[in-house]
Amino acid sequence: MKNLAFALLAFVFFVVSYPALARDFSVGWEAYESQDYKAAFRHWFVLEYKGDKKSGYGLGLLYRYGYGVRKDLEEAIRQFNKEGSVDSIIELGGIYEEKKDDNKAIDYYTDAYDQGKKDVGKTIYRILRRIKPRPD
Repeated sequence: MKNLAFALLAFVFFVVSYPALARDFSVGWEAYESQDYKAAFRHWFVLEYKGDKKSGYGLGLLYRYGYGVRKDLEEAIRQFNKEGSVDSIIELGGIYEEKKDDNKAIDYYTDAYDQGKKDVGKTIYRILRRIKPRPD
């Protein structure tokens, strides 16, 4: 019980004391790009707690690749779905491709293509060729 109370107190202190750095997504992105994944996680976690949807994209990347956190594709999927940008949709396509669920991957990539990300057309084509190779 004492450990739970301490953890809760530490969490509240962390959330209250961090707002000076928790201005926007870009602070976490700078930490991410400099490979300070733990700092990026802390920043985006606080933003997410405060209701910032965009931070879900950053958290999704960390969970997808296991940067600074344990790799967790289900948590990455949850974060990307919550954030919902076209970049998150592309990441979801990649996750489902990694999970060998080509139909779901194509659905996400097609959604991104329909939203203007025409470069994913090559990825869709590659998956379709793998599923249905050309006849000889």
